[in-house]
Amino acid sequence: MSWDLSDRTIRSQKIRLWTQRLREEYEQICFLYNLKLRRPVIRIDEMQSRWGFWDSESRTIALSERLIENYDWEIVLEIFKHEIAHQIVCELFKEEEAHGVLFKKACDRLG
Repeated sequence: MSWDLSDRTIRSQKIRLWTQRLREEYEQICFLYNLKLRRPVIRIDEMQSRWGFWDSESRTIALSERLIENYDWEIVLEIFKHEIAHQIVCELFKEEEAHGVLFKKACDRLG
């Protein structure tokens, strides 16, 4: 039997697995830090200019595919926690600030 998987199929499978792992990490982070947040949409994108973002309107945390492919998982998790901090500011503190006092407070809460 010959396995003929295209690069697109392999990429799709990697993204699916990474997304699933990030969902599991999200649940663990919320448990460890006693966060009562609604689970966001988690996406892996082909971003060139940034490592991740939180979109409060769509309730989405997106991380760069390039970040996940090229850096250790611990670094990926730090970026992920940074985006969760934005979610905390938005959903728990009910604010929309970017990197102000409440964001720092959320980061401190996440260690």
